[in-house]
Amino acid sequence: NLNWNRFHKACGKADFIHFIIILHSFEVLLLMLVVLFISRETIFYFYILGIFAGFGYHMAFDISFNKGMKLKYYFIFCRYLKNFKLDDMGSPLLLKNRRKGIE
Repeated sequence: NLNWNRFHKACGKADFIHFIIILHSFEVLLLMLVVLFISRETIFYFYILGIFAGFGYHMAFDISFNKGMKLKYYFIFCRYLKNFKLDDMGSPLLLKNRRKGIE
């Protein structure tokens, strides 16, 4: 279901079991760095640099403000090893409080 309100509410209450968000991973950042390195002689370099910088800042802020999320789970491989289960990725107490509606 692609209902935005339902999605936003589910994220706020941690009301889901699996966490398969691909773009929030260090592997994507590394892949973007490789693409940036390869494109350094093209006219697209500054566009790719801007996208890389924006994504890097987004990841940095995401990591600093997502309290309770273990840093190693920003690697998609670690999430894969845990079968993408949300309860294995963060602080169990934080998840329990979120699900009850306590922040």
